[in-house]
Amino acid sequence: MFFVIPSGTKYKVPSKEVDNMETFLIQSALSENPLLKNIQKTKNLPLWTVKGVIRGGKGKRTKTEKAFTKMMGL
Repeated sequence: MFFVIPSGTKYKVPSKEVDNMETFLIQSALSENPLLKNIQKTKNLPLWTVKGVIRGGKGKRTKTEKAFTKMMGL
């Protein structure tokens, strides 16, 4: 189990920021594992994808896709 907190903050983080972070992390996990058991925040997934990078389907990624992912820090 991992616990994630926003870094670089000394003060209470606004709940909207926490909600945005939670949504992003759930959607990222769902893109890696479509069988994810968490169903919260998975109803309104974005329709866009970047093949081999974000919600880009299954299969082996190309060298270009890997390089782009690394360059973007994803």
